[in-house]
Amino acid sequence: MTPKLNHPKPAPQPLATPRCPACGHPLQLVYVHGHGQCRTCHTNIEPCCSGAPCPTPKLS
Repeated sequence: MTPKLNHPKPAPQPLATPRCPACGHPLQLVYVHGHGQCRTCHTNIEPCCSGAPCPTPKLS
């Protein structure tokens, strides 16, 4: 029977920064006319809301 080796667990990897699929820059969305587009290359990343109301935070 082989002895069990106590290896330390690998450190958790940091979460990857989302990137634009078109230009590869870190994703920063800008909302224009109901859709989200990349701030760098202006590619449409999030589809249009199709006229759905925009959720707004309630003011206290």
